[in-house]
Amino acid sequence: MMNSQFWTIERVAGFCLILGNLATFPGLIMFWIRAGHRGGPPPSPAYYTWERCFIMAGIVFTVLGFLVLQEPLQNTDAGTQARIGAFVFLFAGVLGVIGESLHIKQGYAKSYPIIVVV
Repeated sequence: MMNSQFWTIERVAGFCLILGNLATFPGLIMFWIRAGHRGGPPPSPAYYTWERCFIMAGIVFTVLGFLVLQEPLQNTDAGTQARIGAFVFLFAGVLGVIGESLHIKQGYAKSYPIIVVV
């Protein structure tokens, strides 16, 4: 069994941030393979759903990492900036997940305004 002192707040924050990057990476690779940056269509609806789900999972884990990381920074000179940064990333992450979810369900034309805001 792992020692409970191993999981400090800083390590949990780092773990969440690394997990967010690892979760986003497959979605970005799938996007690049289908040439999405050039407007390439996905090969199937399931492919597109998996691609977007990986990106949404990365957003969620990164938001958790920043929210956990802002707590240890409260006792430093950067406490206010850490809280503002975590809040802004949380707000953008929520909008991003909502936009991606609507994009999968309703299509590009109906979810475009939310994606532009993000």
